[in-house]
Amino acid sequence: MIEQTPAVKEYVENLQFSIEQNNKHVAKFTSDVEKDPYEAMSWSKGTLEIIATLQAQKHVLLMLESDEMASIQKVYDTVLRRVVADAKYPEHSSSPISNLMKQFLTAGYSQQLEYLKGLCYNAN
Repeated sequence: MIEQTPAVKEYVENLQFSIEQNNKHVAKFTSDVEKDPYEAMSWSKGTLEIIATLQAQKHVLLMLESDEMASIQKVYDTVLRRVVADAKYPEHSSSPISNLMKQFLTAGYSQQLEYLKGLCYNAN
């Protein structure tokens, strides 16, 4: 289990808050799609980015809460491997939306990587 230092606790709280806010945005988008699908989808790029970011945030939070992750460094290393692999082997689907979502997902993991990097340096 990861040591719950004040910095880790603050990061987890901020991550949980961001997940909550992003979930609210997705719920509003869902409502907007029900009201006017064409209009909602016409301006959905930002929401797609939030959905992908949310996926990365939830995965990182799951790792932080997992008994398998012994340290922030291990979470950082796992996310780093994911970001490097996604950059090295980008999505080449025939679906433009699938490719875009993968790019947004990689960006979401990359953002968490920056936060985790700071925690790793503070731990040493």
